[in-house]
Amino acid sequence: MKQVTEVLNSRTKGACAVCGSDDLLVLNQLSVLPVYDSFEDPGQAGGSLPSLISVCRGCGNTQLFNIHVLGLAELLGIPPPDSIIWKTHRAVDAITSGGTGK
Repeated sequence: MKQVTEVLNSRTKGACAVCGSDDLLVLNQLSVLPVYDSFEDPGQAGGSLPSLISVCRGCGNTQLFNIHVLGLAELLGIPPPDSIIWKTHRAVDAITSGGTGK
């Protein structure tokens, strides 16, 4: 967990975006957001975005940080986006390239 916190701290400002508090808690759990193939067919999940969860102890603001973008997937034992678990990685491509992922 120490390595995870160090990476997150090196990539963020270390303060809550809402209240400015530096009393942030990085949970020892992941959130996995489903990603759908299209807006037209939201019933078909196309993959997921595993994310770290950071909670401000001052105001409760909760932020999610994509572990693939942070480069923490291998450390946490999460399969790469092109694995069978990730049916598509267009969302990660969009995040890392600044494009639409299409």
